[in-house]
Amino acid sequence: MESNGSPKPLPRLLVYFGRYRGRALAALAMMAAVSALTVVFLFLVNKLIDDALGAGASGTLTGFGKSPRAAAPLIAWLQRGYAAMRSAADHAGLPARLAVPLLLLATLVAKNVCSYFSEFALNGIGIAMVRDLRNDAYRQLLRKSARFYSQASTGDLLSRMLSDVEQIQSAFGTRLADFAQGVLTILLVLVYAFSLNPGLAFGVFVIAPISWAAAGGIWTSSSPRVIAAMLPSSFLSGTVIERTISAVKPSAIASATIPPMIERSTTRSASRADASRPASACCST
Repeated sequence: MESNGSPKPLPRLLVYFGRYRGRALAALAMMAAVSALTVVFLFLVNKLIDDALGAGASGTLTGFGKSPRAAAPLIAWLQRGYAAMRSAADHAGLPARLAVPLLLLATLVAKNVCSYFSEFALNGIGIAMVRDLRNDAYRQLLRKSARFYSQASTGDLLSRMLSDVEQIQSAFGTRLADFAQGVLTILLVLVYAFSLNPGLAFGVFVIAPISWAAAGGIWTSSSPRVIAAMLPSSFLSGTVIERTISAVKPSAIASATIPPMIERSTTRSASRADASRPASACCST
């Protein structure tokens, strides 16, 4: 809370956002449609595998087989809708191998159209909020005294009117759309996954993340102790290395580090250099 007792910024911004609750509800409806069409798309992928590879082909693939709870409400509703579409396609003379891909394409197009309108509505709300904020700020600035303008910085005022207000537009526009859309899609996909196979979904979405988080926490907290337990204490204290170095004589280390062939070639080159020194000295004199 601010020191002058003014309310927090978020409730004040929600007042501006509440002026456009009709657009917000329309955007939320479009987001729900996008999430539902995502689930329909996943369901149609299963049916496309069956109709393209043969009846029951998805049952041979891991994760696509029928589960004991195939009569769950969501799955039953999807099955009824798919049966109605198939019967309509059969009456129109369309084969299943062509009708299911067209239905899948129509679902994808409808999903993208709903996503566009939801983002368009929320971005419009963000722009309208920016307009209202700037109008209110301008009216407040007109009522300020000359003392306020002598103490306040012009750059600070311009920054608040331009960059700060644009951040509000981004927060209540694109970011809010992405957040709300992601939450709705995750919830509906989880409902669909648990309707297909509750045991597998519980293992993948609940047990596996908890196990990975617990294993990561244990390894992070105890990794130095685990390494210390794996290595002997004499190695960590340095006694093994010290004893190994002290047991080897310096001459043995020198002979071990220089190979015999390199040592002989070095000796021959040194003797040749010693033999050529007097001749070069006579020539120079």
